[in-house]
Amino acid sequence: ARFRWRVRQRLVYWYARLRKLEASIVDGESREVTLAHRSELERIDRAVARLNVPKAFTEAYYTLRSHIDLVRVRLAASG
Repeated sequence: ARFRWRVRQRLVYWYARLRKLEASIVDGESREVTLAHRSELERIDRAVARLNVPKAFTEAYYTLRSHIDLVRVRLAASG
């Protein structure tokens, strides 16, 4: 039960970081800001990729991975 709780908390944590990043993306932002956003997105992506997720959380995990890709596309379009 404790492990499941920790996995859920980690997914929630990374989702919150991703949502915060996405909310800060603005079209036409400076190159430096875009690079900083891309760097943060890659940190999130690498951390999520390293998560050990049991079968019960597979759907939530892959949904998070999909949303990371959506933010990547949005960043590419904004910068």
